[in-house]
Amino acid sequence: MNSCDNYTENEARNARQVSRITDVVELYAGVEFYFLKQTVSSFRSGAFNNKNNFKSRVVRSKVPFSMYLILGAGGLWYDCKGKYTDGEWYSLRKLNTEGQGIISTRKAPSMIQGVGVLGLGIKRLILPSLAIKAEASMRLTSTDYLDEVSTTYFSPESIYDHVLQETGDADQAEMAKYFADGTRLDATLTPGQIRGNALKRDAYFTVQLGICYVISGKKQPLRNSFK
Repeated sequence: MNSCDNYTENEARNARQVSRITDVVELYAGVEFYFLKQTVSSFRSGAFNNKNNFKSRVVRSKVPFSMYLILGAGGLWYDCKGKYTDGEWYSLRKLNTEGQGIISTRKAPSMIQGVGVLGLGIKRLILPSLAIKAEASMRLTSTDYLDEVSTTYFSPESIYDHVLQETGDADQAEMAKYFADGTRLDATLTPGQIRGNALKRDAYFTVQLGICYVISGKKQPLRNSFK
C-alpha cells in the first residue's frame, strides 16, 4: 500500500511531503449477502442420447451474474516504510517519528490491528462448481498509524537523543530525526504543529479479481438458481 503527499491539493499535506509504503498482511472472515442471484449458468451442457451419441448445447443465463454485499471482520499486520536520503526504504516502526514511547501520552501502536470489511462483489458461475468474481471493498482499521502519521510534529532532537540512547546507533538516530523533522520541508512545520488527524482511523480500499470453487449450491444449476 502506497501513500504520497505529492499528489494532494491540500496545502498542509502537500507541505508535509510524506511518502510511505506500508506492507499489509490481512486475515478476515466475511459473510456475503446476495441481492441478485444468477439463475442459470452459461456453460456447455449435454448428455448421451439413446444411440449413445453425445449431444451438447450452450445454456444461456437469464440472470448472467450474482451481486452481493460483503461484511467481515478480522486482523492485520503492517509495517510502514519511509524513503531515506540514500534512496532506500526503511521501516519506521522503531524510529518513534512522533514521539511514540518517548512521552506517556503517545504510546507505540501494535503492529497487529483490527480491520472491518465492507464491500460489493459480482460473481459469475462458469462451470457447475467454478465461478469468477470481482470485489471492491473498504477496509476500516483500528489504528491511525498505517502511514506512521497521526498527531503533531515532535522535537527531532528529542527523538534523536531517545533513539541513540535506546540503540546506541547514531545512524539510526539520525534517520529517526530525518523522518520526524518537518523543518527540512517547511520552516513552519515545527514541533506542536499538526501532522495528522488522530480523531480518524486509517482506512484503505481494495479491488480484487478471483476464481472460487462453489462448495454448496443447487445440484442442478442449469434449472435452478445459484446461491
